[in-house]
Amino acid sequence: MAKFKTLALTVLITIGLAGCVTTGDSKQATGTAVGATAGAALGALIADNSGQNAWVGALIGGMAGGLIGNAIGAALDEQERKAMAAATKRALEAEPNKKVAWKAPAKPAKTTTSGSTTKAEPTTGYVVAGEVFTNASGQQCRNVDQVANKDGQRYQGQVTACKTSSGWSEAV
Repeated sequence: MAKFKTLALTVLITIGLAGCVTTGDSKQATGTAVGATAGAALGALIADNSGQNAWVGALIGGMAGGLIGNAIGAALDEQERKAMAAATKRALEAEPNKKVAWKAPAKPAKTTTSGSTTKAEPTTGYVVAGEVFTNASGQQCRNVDQVANKDGQRYQGQVTACKTSSGWSEAV
């Protein structure tokens, strides 16, 4: 029951914070809000299930989701963001400058207004984590380049991740 309360409270807080984003035509702001909300909920759940502090998981997940959502996540759906996040995690554990490819699950075919059906191309991309460096606080960090190819468009972003006691997390 405590796990459910923690998760429910985390989701409510992040949804409330997401409401603070100004509305309008900004996909980047929407992507940040959606990414932070999903990241916080997923981070809390993963941390709680692995015996870690759910609040720390929510904080780290929210930051990561928000940064990814802001940079390129606004153009990606949930499955695509999950595929990219998994590749980012693998890249952070890999040797420097190794390209880690990802591919989102295939989408169903789309029917146009004229009645013809077109097969949707899967979204693909790659992640490259650079050399490890030490920041001013003494943490080991890596710059991470993230690329997504969706519907003929290329989206790129870069984040910095630093190593903490619970693994790699987005630097703030």
